[in-house]
Amino acid sequence: MRPGEQIHARRSPLPPRSRPQRAVDSVEQGIRDLAQGSGPSIRRIADGWTPGLRRLRDLSSKLAGSSVDERADAMLRLIYLEAANLGNSGERPHPRCAAAVQAALGMPTFPFGPADDSINRRLQVAREAGAFDTVRGRRGAEAGTDAGKINWSRGVVRLARAVERRVNEYERPGGWEQAGLPSGYQPVTFNRMIVTYFLRGRAVSESFSERWITAEEDGLTRYIVRAYARNNPPARPALEIQPWLNCTLGSVRRVDPGDGSEAQIAEMLFPKALQRGDKLFFATRVVAEEDGPTMSREVQVTSHGIDELTIRIQFDNTLPLPKRAWWFAEVPDIDRLIPPEPGDDRYVEISGSGFLERQFGRAKPTAKYGLSWQWD
Repeated sequence: MRPGEQIHARRSPLPPRSRPQRAVDSVEQGIRDLAQGSGPSIRRIADGWTPGLRRLRDLSSKLAGSSVDERADAMLRLIYLEAANLGNSGERPHPRCAAAVQAALGMPTFPFGPADDSINRRLQVAREAGAFDTVRGRRGAEAGTDAGKINWSRGVVRLARAVERRVNEYERPGGWEQAGLPSGYQPVTFNRMIVTYFLRGRAVSESFSERWITAEEDGLTRYIVRAYARNNPPARPALEIQPWLNCTLGSVRRVDPGDGSEAQIAEMLFPKALQRGDKLFFATRVVAEEDGPTMSREVQVTSHGIDELTIRIQFDNTLPLPKRAWWFAEVPDIDRLIPPEPGDDRYVEISGSGFLERQFGRAKPTAKYGLSWQWD
């Protein structure tokens, strides 16, 4: 090299950074397929006519429902719920992404009409409504003419992650409680549960709940039990929650439902603080005195996710026993009272002493399991 000569290194251009390919059978692609055309429907998920929609249908098997359509309905409601939460949840809310996702899914956030029968058209309506002009991106693209497409592309990724995360929480015992059910989150896994109901006359008068649990976090000292007794005028029902085995009573709060019924929330204190992974057995008793003419036709348990569920009934054998009884699982409220067709294997035998038992095995979160009967 001669003095003063400069060498100009010629750099080869870097290959463009490739965007990870979206799997055709991913939850993200399923949501994109669901939003096509006039927008989502239960039928699209249930039919699963694309790999992405089949992924949503398969994922819905972890949700409560006795049929493909019921589980597809649960999945669609979950997608709408997570889309609505996208703008408010987490440490970093994403309001523009939420607006784009809600628009693409045709949610009633914006004034859509019959002509808004495509994702692009619905995103345009959202942009014209000012959904994307509150905050500008570095190049202003997030608030410009492409704002809808940009935020939809980002938002659907976040929505897919939220849906998968929520389904996994729902599948985990206790997860539906964490999602905000009235029973409240309790960090335990239900390994086994046996619920036994006793009737006096033709009405359920008390129940025993035996629980085998595993703690999901350190320092767990209590379990919350909730109970309810129906209004039966003219007398007000009497209700009591009692510790029965391996627990003691903590605080008790009475709740007035406003219709003359009685409801209580009671703490059951463990013998010692549990650490994550510790197992414990304990049992509680609920006594409900409902004066006046009362007749029970069913008992049920709403599952929080139970690995092994058993429901038992002891009828009052001083009276004529029901003429038939059957079990139900994951069915709508009214359907559980409809007797099955003759010969159906859901019929269960009541012993000569008035005892009835059904072992359900694994119970899905939020689903209802129980026994129904006919007196005459």
